[in-house]
Amino acid sequence: ENEFGSTGINQLDVCLFGQINCSKADCPSESNAHTPRSIASVFDRVEEIRAEGLDSLSLKCMELIDILSTSLRETYGSGDQDSDASSSLVSEESIAVSFESRSLTQILLHQLDDTLTVVGGALPKWCTMAPSLFSYSSRRLLLERAAFGVSRSTLRQQEAKVNVAPLRQRMAALRGRAVELVGEAFSGGAEDPTALQLQADELYGMEEALAARVTAAFRAQRWRERSLDCAKAAVRRDRLLVDAAAIMDRYTNDARVRQRRLEVRFDGESGFDAASGLEAGVTRGFYADVAEALLSCDHVSGVQCAPLCPDIPSAASKVEETTSSKVADFEGAFAIHGMKLPLWIPDMDSSCKVVIPTPRASPQSNLGVFPRPLARQDPCMEAVKAQFRFMGRIFAAAMRDGFMFPLPLSCSFLKLVQSLYDSPYSAVESTGTMTNQPVGFSHITQGDLSLDDDISVGENSPPEPTTGSSQFGPLSPGATLCRRRVLTSLDLPRPGFLGGDVYAVEAFVCSALDKIDAGDFSQDEAEKRIRAVATDRRFARQALGKSYECSFEEYFVDKTFVDPLDPSQGQSAVCLCPNGSIRSVNIHNIREWVALAKEFILFEGVVEQALAFRQGINDFYSPNYLCLFTPHELQRDVCGGGDNVDSWTAEDVKKLFKLDGGKGAAEALVAVAAIGGEGGVTLSRRFSSSSPTIGYLVETLMKSSSTQRRQFLSFVTSVPIVTPGKIEVVPMVSPSGDFLPVGDNCLPRANTCARKLYLPKFEDFDSFSRVLWAVIREESRFKGFYEWNG
Repeated sequence: ENEFGSTGINQLDVCLFGQINCSKADCPSESNAHTPRSIASVFDRVEEIRAEGLDSLSLKCMELIDILSTSLRETYGSGDQDSDASSSLVSEESIAVSFESRSLTQILLHQLDDTLTVVGGALPKWCTMAPSLFSYSSRRLLLERAAFGVSRSTLRQQEAKVNVAPLRQRMAALRGRAVELVGEAFSGGAEDPTALQLQADELYGMEEALAARVTAAFRAQRWRERSLDCAKAAVRRDRLLVDAAAIMDRYTNDARVRQRRLEVRFDGESGFDAASGLEAGVTRGFYADVAEALLSCDHVSGVQCAPLCPDIPSAASKVEETTSSKVADFEGAFAIHGMKLPLWIPDMDSSCKVVIPTPRASPQSNLGVFPRPLARQDPCMEAVKAQFRFMGRIFAAAMRDGFMFPLPLSCSFLKLVQSLYDSPYSAVESTGTMTNQPVGFSHITQGDLSLDDDISVGENSPPEPTTGSSQFGPLSPGATLCRRRVLTSLDLPRPGFLGGDVYAVEAFVCSALDKIDAGDFSQDEAEKRIRAVATDRRFARQALGKSYECSFEEYFVDKTFVDPLDPSQGQSAVCLCPNGSIRSVNIHNIREWVALAKEFILFEGVVEQALAFRQGINDFYSPNYLCLFTPHELQRDVCGGGDNVDSWTAEDVKKLFKLDGGKGAAEALVAVAAIGGEGGVTLSRRFSSSSPTIGYLVETLMKSSSTQRRQFLSFVTSVPIVTPGKIEVVPMVSPSGDFLPVGDNCLPRANTCARKLYLPKFEDFDSFSRVLWAVIREESRFKGFYEWNG
């Protein structure tokens, strides 16, 4: 039907199911691809596959198609093809959908429903060898059921077999309404607090009744109802990164504790998670605050690296227990030290306080931060690697427990992390370090295994790269194998940002020189044309996006063969070649400079950081499972990238909110109304879509900047990105149901666990906008989670 049409995939489905060696005449054409006979043959073959498994030819076909899909995503999805601009930008998502096989997806889903196979670690290899052939939802299901260990695999199977999610949602809604009533009863303004307490008790009783139904549903399916244990930790807000690193180190080094879900609270703040999952607002905020701190210029150095970095103490360094937070102030190998480190290519915001995400050269790239390239012998390298391992651990923990870690990592960096892969003889021991013992049954005894043990055994192997590998030199052990160079010129910084001159020179100057070399010119004519390229004053405006005229020769007058990001360009900078600091860049050696600069920026200077990030993930589960997803999917699902906050429309804003509490809230309202009293009036007051307050809210967000919008999201949900789940907007009313006007003791507030925004009554839009942004602005300066006490 088109270049990536569905007809080819229909033919692919038939070929995969036992008809690979058929002649062209035997394959279904566009006209008969959906005939009953062809469909029947496919389903017949599906039943054979379910019984016998895919044959070797089908497996080879799957591998080849996966390679083709990856290649097309990198080529077409990045806009790197010879076609006009209007038709060149084929989205990566459209390419991915075009390669999905509905039949194979159904077989994978059928395989994942086999509890014993999945939990026992016996999934066949084809489940992970060609991810592009499976739908996104099936790949996500594969990750959740196979990647995170026996405990979580069992729980996911339990949730699939026993459908109690609607009951648990009603329980959460009833519990939330009961908490509201209890809060009103103790607020001091209620006329009859005893009645409110009785109404809350009634709702708690309804919750217990639903809990009994959940238990009965498990018994009917002969499942034992289980839940994950919780590992609770406290951090100090003024030493967030230090405490977070200490927690992650102790969390990963204890095999039993590592299997539990992590719940975090802030020392000195009364706020805590109401429940797990979507109601864990404080833990959700912890991941967001860590991501924000990792981009702060209080923690990240500028373009010029510090000349000296202190050595990282050994892991045996002293651990001091603090009585206030019960968190060890760990100054070991993974501690976050007070010094500024060269973590990212430091494009700063206008205030020079925060590193901002920037685009790559690819026209379709999303915004993201990319590691600052460093020499492997750089004195800061060990400290930088420790922090990237810490980031990998945070990334893995958030992904495993269903949170977002809104650190805007570049898709190019995530692609590099995926391209590295572990030695088949590496595993994670209980200490969280790498070992050379093969993964399998040989080293596991029967007494070692229990439901709470997170041990990867059997054939549940994560996807492995299918291309050739080579071994790095003196890199960190355990993750030293590498595929081909996956990052290309389109992964360089975009012109106009730090490091963008490398791509600009390659696109403007090197391409012109290549054309001259390919032409049939005399030596004098070629030299004349080369000179014209060097002195063309359109270079700065056309290649770099500058507002002034400047030639390549003038712009590169002080450039040498050293780190392109180092402003000194002298002996203190990292040399790209021997004696690079005294070798000037000119029109005759510019192509050599570009090649060396690309190798440094895209591989040699960042591979250690990528390996450390992988090792952090490996402390929780195999990082090879990241290959189930594209870099854009990882950035979207874990880092929250690609949301449309910058381009919100009125409809987008309205979709963020819900004005009623849903089915559970209605159920609570009926129960409270049946009892009578103040509580029913309070719960029944809700905004309508035509309410002036809702209009003020929508208009305020429409007129706000992207920074303000993210501050608003952080205020209500504790993360500065759009996340699943809607925000409930609730009016602030008196116990008798009167809409309270704004005042010193009645200001907008939020319940981040329940995603609720409480708003008082405003007389006009100007006062609404002024007060709301004043509250949000101060909350952004003085963060904190506290229980509302009236």
